[in-house]
Amino acid sequence: MAVIKFKSGRRLGLYATPTLRNKAAAGTNFFIGSVLTSVTAHGGFLIEAGANPLKIIGIADERGGNKSDSSQYVRVIPAFPHVLFEGTVRGGSATQVALDETFMWQDFGVTKDPTEAWYVDVSKQGATSRVRVVEFVDDTGVIDGKVGFVFLSQYGAYEDTV
Repeated sequence: MAVIKFKSGRRLGLYATPTLRNKAAAGTNFFIGSVLTSVTAHGGFLIEAGANPLKIIGIADERGGNKSDSSQYVRVIPAFPHVLFEGTVRGGSATQVALDETFMWQDFGVTKDPTEAWYVDVSKQGATSRVRVVEFVDDTGVIDGKVGFVFLSQYGAYEDTV
């Protein structure tokens, strides 16, 4: 199976999936499902996150178009604590793994594979964890199984807004 791009999951009591509109940084290029962050060096505009991001804004709901200026607005599904996302589970270096029942309620990292799709990386735990698995979308034992997850609040940009 292929890695699915991160997307919003069930709404957990919401009537609609929340979205925000923010400007993408000049010269950036990211795809739907990309993990987005914002850093002062880019004027607070959105960029695709690198390894182990410290401030997660959310998941791109639109493509960031590599413009020469920061005039492009893109829609983002925010990493609010109550927003559920779906993604594929893999190991380090995009190694296929079977969905295991021990993954439930565990914290893992996120990694981008060579096809530009992000996945829940079960080889990253501890200081590199960024998400918590809260439901199985596929049955246990499925290779490249999908899970529902939330971003850990200490890495979200919205921690102090509650």
